[in-house]
Amino acid sequence: MFGKVQLSPSSYDTAWVAMVPSRGALKEPLFPESVDWIMQNQHPNGSWGLNPSYPLLVKDSLSSTLACLLALQKWKVGEQLVQKGLDFIGSNHFYVNDKQQPSPIGFEIVFPGMVSKAIELGLNLPLDTALVDIMLSKHKVKSFRDKSRIAYVAEAFGEAHSWKEVMTHQRSNGSLFNSPATTAASLIHLHDDKSVEYLRSWQQRNEEIFLDVTCCASAFRLLRMHGYEVGSELVMYSRVWTLFGLYEDVKKEKGSLIVVVDALSEFVDEEYFFSTVGMQYTNTSTILELYKAAQIRIFQREPILEKIHEWTRNFLNNELLNRAIYDERLRNEVEYALEFSIHNADRVEHRRSIDLYDVDNFAMLKTSHRCSNIDNGVILALAVEDFNSCQAIHREELQLLEKWVKDTRMDQLGFDWHILYSSHFVVASVHFSPELADARMAWSKISIIGTILDDMFDIDGTRQELLNIIELVEKWDEYSSVGYNSERNKILFSALYDTINNDLAPKAFAKQGRCINVQVQNLEMIKCMLKEVDWWTENLAPGIDEYIFNGTATVGCGIYSTIYFFLGPELAENVLSSQEYANLYYYIGRVVRPLNDYRSDERESVERKLNLCSLLVNQSNGSLAEEDAKDEVRHIIESSRREVLRMMLQTHGSLVPKAVKESVWKLSKLCHYLYARGDEFRTPGSGKDDINRIFYEPINLSQHPNKCF
Repeated sequence: MFGKVQLSPSSYDTAWVAMVPSRGALKEPLFPESVDWIMQNQHPNGSWGLNPSYPLLVKDSLSSTLACLLALQKWKVGEQLVQKGLDFIGSNHFYVNDKQQPSPIGFEIVFPGMVSKAIELGLNLPLDTALVDIMLSKHKVKSFRDKSRIAYVAEAFGEAHSWKEVMTHQRSNGSLFNSPATTAASLIHLHDDKSVEYLRSWQQRNEEIFLDVTCCASAFRLLRMHGYEVGSELVMYSRVWTLFGLYEDVKKEKGSLIVVVDALSEFVDEEYFFSTVGMQYTNTSTILELYKAAQIRIFQREPILEKIHEWTRNFLNNELLNRAIYDERLRNEVEYALEFSIHNADRVEHRRSIDLYDVDNFAMLKTSHRCSNIDNGVILALAVEDFNSCQAIHREELQLLEKWVKDTRMDQLGFDWHILYSSHFVVASVHFSPELADARMAWSKISIIGTILDDMFDIDGTRQELLNIIELVEKWDEYSSVGYNSERNKILFSALYDTINNDLAPKAFAKQGRCINVQVQNLEMIKCMLKEVDWWTENLAPGIDEYIFNGTATVGCGIYSTIYFFLGPELAENVLSSQEYANLYYYIGRVVRPLNDYRSDERESVERKLNLCSLLVNQSNGSLAEEDAKDEVRHIIESSRREVLRMMLQTHGSLVPKAVKESVWKLSKLCHYLYARGDEFRTPGSGKDDINRIFYEPINLSQHPNKCF
C-alpha cells in the first residue's frame, strides 16, 4: 500500500493522445494503445472517467466521455461504444450548466470546443440546440477575453488556433504545461519530437512529469522542516527552490542549511503570478500550499517568502469573504490554516484531520485523478485505531491525576479542576505517544503545582508565605528545619517534595542514570514569581530584557523542561550547561512570555500588573503608541519563533538532542494555539471542545461521514 504512488488513469488525456495521427500515415493513430485503452475502459453506464457513480464528478465524466467519443469517431471504431457514450451524455447533459457541480479547469471553454469538434466529425450529440448555441457563443467570448491564459486549454480551439504561439510555452520535458491533452492537441497540428517523447514518457508513467506547483510547494515545506539540503542534481528539488526564488546557491556549511537568495521570484507578485502561470495553478488548493510553504521562514530576513505569505494570505481571506470556496472540507482547511498557520496543537490537528478525512478524495485539474494504489479507507481505519487507543491511555492518566490531587490534599485548597485537564491537555496534545506516559505525567504534576503557586503569588499569598515556600524548596531535604507558616504551604510543599522524590526522580534516574531533583524543583521559577510581586507592589519598572528573562521562568518554560528528562535521550550536564541549551531557553521565552502578555494586555492593565506592551509604552517616553508597542511585541515573537525553528533544524555541532529541540518547537507551536483566541490554558473557551475531543470523544469509524469509492 505504501509503495510507489500511482495516479489513476486519465480518460480525458488518453483520449487526446489517442487522437494524434501517425506522421507517416495520417489515417492511423500514433498511439494505437491509447485507442485500445479507450475501447476497453468504458463504464457500464456508457461514460468514461474516474468514477461514474460519484455525484460530484458528473461534469468530469461528461468531459472525459465526449473526448473519448471524439477519438473513437475520428478513427471510426467502437460504434456501439460511441452510441452508449452518446446515451450517457443525453441523460446527463443538464449538468453542464450546474454551478453546484465541481468543474474541471477550463470546462466552460473545453467542453463547447469539443462539442464544435464533434459536430465537425458528424457526431449527433443529444444536446438541446439552444444549449449548444449558448455554449458555442460563450466559447467564442471566453477565447477572446482570456487570450493571455488560453494556451493551457488550447485543445479547445483546433486548427483556428495559433499553434506556433502555443509551442512557445513548451517545457524542457517536451510538454505544454505538463498537460498530455494540450501537448497531444499541439501534435495533431504541429509535429514535434520532444512532444512525442513526453507523451511516451507519460504513457510509461514517468514520475518526473507529474510535478506541479502544489507538489513543489509541499516538497519545499517538508524538506525545509526536516532540514534537508536541496540539491540542483535532483529535478524536483531544484524546482522547489526555483519556485520560491531561493535557488542559486544552496550549500551545507558546517551541517547547517545555508540559503543565498537570488533575484525576486516570479511568484512574489500576486498579479504577475496569476497572469503568467497556467489555469491549473490558480486554484485555492495550490494557493493554500504556497501559503503553507511560505510560512517556513527560519532566517530573520526572508523577503521573498514574506511577500508570498502576504499575498497568499490575503487571497485566501478574500476567497472566504466572497464565499468562493464551495468544497466544505477545503473551506474548513483554509479557515484553520489562516487562524493557526503552522502553530497548532498536534493532537488537535490530528483529530481534526481524521474528522475531515475524505476517503473519496480526488484532485481536479482538467480532469479528476486520485492515487489508485492507496486505500484511503485503510489509512482512515489505522488513524482512528491509533487515536482511540491513545485517547484511552490519556483518560486513564487523567484518572490517576485526579487521584493524585486528592492524595496530596491539594483539592482542599479550592482546587480549580480545569487546571488539571488543561495541564494534561497541553502535554498530551504534543507528546501523545503511549511510550511517553511518564513524560506526560511528570509535566502535568509539576505544571499543576506550579499553577497553584503562581495563583498564590499573584492573588492572595502573603509575603511571609512566599518567602517560606522559597526557603522550603531551598532547604529541600532539610525542610523540617524551616517549618510551615501556613497549612497551604504545608500541602503545596509536601505535594512537590513527595512527587519529585518518590515518583519523578526514580523514573528519571532509570532513564538518565543520575538524580535530577535540582532540575525539576523549579526554585528559579518561584524566586522569579517573587520578583514580579516586588516589581508590582513597589511600582518598579524593570528593563525589557530583564522582564522577558524573568517572565520566561514564571510563564512556565522551566516547568516545561521537566519533560526533557523523560523523552528518551540522555541529558548530560554539559548539555544542560551548553550555550545552545541556554539559547533555546532564551528564545522560547521570547516567544511564550510576549505571547502571554499580548493576549492578556487589557486584563493586566485593569489589574495594574506588569505587561510587556505597557512596559514598552512607558519606557518610550511617549514616542510609542499602544498599537506600535503591540507591533513590537509581534516582532519579538516572530523573530524568536524563527530562531527556535532554525535551531530545531540545526544538526551539525548540536549538543542538544533532536527530541529535546523538537519538544521546544512544539511548545512554540502550542503556545500560539493556546493564545490564538485568548488564554485557553487559564480560561478555556473553544479549547473546551478540543479537550473533550482529545480525551472524551472516541471516533466511531462506522459513523464517519465518508464512504470509499
